[in-house]
Amino acid sequence: MADPEANSIPRSIVAHIRDSFLYEGIRIASFVTPDDMSGIRNMEVREDDVILATYPKSGTHWMTEILLLVRNSGIPLSSQDRFEQSSQLLENPAWIRGVGKSYEHVASMPSPRLYKTHLPIQFLPKQIWEKKPKIVYLARNPKDCVVSFYNFCKSDIHPLEWNEAFDFFISDEITYGSIWEHQYGFWKHRNDDNFLYVDFEDMKKDPAGNAAKVAAHLGYDLSAEQLAEVTRLSSLKEMKATYARLEDELGDKGKLLTHAAGILPLLYKGTVGGWKNIFTVAQNETFQKHQEMIMKDFDEEFRKKLNL
Repeated sequence: MADPEANSIPRSIVAHIRDSFLYEGIRIASFVTPDDMSGIRNMEVREDDVILATYPKSGTHWMTEILLLVRNSGIPLSSQDRFEQSSQLLENPAWIRGVGKSYEHVASMPSPRLYKTHLPIQFLPKQIWEKKPKIVYLARNPKDCVVSFYNFCKSDIHPLEWNEAFDFFISDEITYGSIWEHQYGFWKHRNDDNFLYVDFEDMKKDPAGNAAKVAAHLGYDLSAEQLAEVTRLSSLKEMKATYARLEDELGDKGKLLTHAAGILPLLYKGTVGGWKNIFTVAQNETFQKHQEMIMKDFDEEFRKKLNL
């Protein structure tokens, strides 16, 4: 029997990103619908949920690896357990299982659940304010994000050239809205007891210290040895080995865990400052001006984070 949603798996992620629709002032990729957005906002939240929120290309899968390892005391999950415990972004179709919506699959997951989203904070499930689940937000330098976005798109059947990716990233057409407003929405809640705001750059400088911070936020009392394993197994080298094993042992199912919709690789270099190798002087000036315009009314502490 044919997979009932096989045809919903896109051949081009870039086409869906560019073919977006406007939802309450924010562009949303076309594989999502307004009904999906309503379903996510009205979904049931549990107090022991862990929600990972990021802007696209901010290190989502790196933090996912850390969260999974912390919850399992530094012991890697089997490929099958990884498949069972994995959910794609709340806003995506459930491509991993080929039926339904990702947020509908989350509803059937046993507690404690781990799920993730790229949605701005105003579109998260309404019950987060009442149930107060643990929320982890990972932020990254916007300049490195646009480079990561470009690298992500290079494997698509409709790839974006660098100049196209750059212009699209700072345009009003970018999905999920501007990265600065996205980060700032979560930044304003960084001192809430159930929120943890982490910077990608800090994680690169001190991966062990940040793994410990994540474990403490989630309420896990891990030993030094267990934290060392979390750090080791979440390194890029080990993650690539883990992803290769998922593909080897699970075939096409595994590839849906390691590639966006089974198409675009989810791991690249994960470097800091890579933008300096590709931005022209003019592009850097344009980016800075755009950034300053959007952030002019943001608080000074947040602006300092980006050297403004």
